Amino acid sequence: LFAVDRLATQEEAFKLAVDRYKVRIGLPPDQLLEVETELLDMKPPVIDGEVAVQMALDLRLDLQNSRDQVDDVKRLVELARNGLLPAVDLAARMDFLQDPDFFNGVQLDGSFDDYTVGINIEVPLDRVDERIALRQAQLRQEQVQRTFFNTRDTVSVQVRQATRAIER
Repeated sequence: LFAVDRLATQEEAFKLAVDRYKVRIGLPPDQLLEVETELLDMKPPVIDGEVAVQMALDLRLDLQNSRDQVDDVKRLVELARNGLLPAVDLAARMDFLQDPDFFNGVQLDGSFDDYTVGINIEVPLDRVDERIALRQAQLRQEQVQRTFFNTRDTVSVQVRQATRAIER
């Protein structure tokens, strides 16, 4: 019944379009006008749905942006994980005496004894803030990955729907 109703609606829309066309070209609406239906000599496009989906997954800008966001969040997780590791810093300093008679260069003299060497080691004993930051980064990564998967699936469905509409 719905299909019959749609057909009747389309026939009425066609008759209305013909009447509007008559008025537009200056004919009275009650004059008989025959419209020839002619199909175009055109082959329908051949569409491979899986290739179309793969192209959309590779080329859609919104998916590329989502994929980049996933990569960015992964880097943030690695940075937060790095905050839990021990740190070692080395520092060295030496003062040279300059002799102006030596071509404005550096001349080492036996009297120079101003040097400093140091090492700073941080051992991760109580890093509550760093653990919290890591967990927050991991949760954010999971959220962004879910959003990316949802966007990817939505794009796949949209492309499949479009290919079916073209085939129809």
